[in-house]
Amino acid sequence: MWKLWPAITGGAIALALLGTWAGFAFLGEQPQLSSPAAEATASGVENMRPFVLVSFDDRATMAQITRSLQALGVEIESGPLPGGVYRVSIPAEDGTTYDAIAAKLDQDPLVGRLVIGRRPPN
Repeated sequence: MWKLWPAITGGAIALALLGTWAGFAFLGEQPQLSSPAAEATASGVENMRPFVLVSFDDRATMAQITRSLQALGVEIESGPLPGGVYRVSIPAEDGTTYDAIAAKLDQDPLVGRLVIGRRPPN
């Protein structure tokens, strides 16, 4: 019986390799990993509203975050994205208004980090 173990192990390894090879052949091209910022800006940028990517303080409640965002006239568009960031839409037609709203949001004590996403031109 112990003489069969090398054959069984070899067969299992061969099946695993065959399955991996078949999976790669089926997928064709390997998916490319990207950052949360790249994913948020990847598709349809021209049709998107202006936004920033925001991470919030870990101790903040959703009720506090919602009140704070409503006071600034902004809202969470999507999230949490990978990395715990949220896409927050900025109601701005020009870059100056966008910059002013983004600066106020960045100063909010509930905001941990803010990254500029899609900014309208001046």
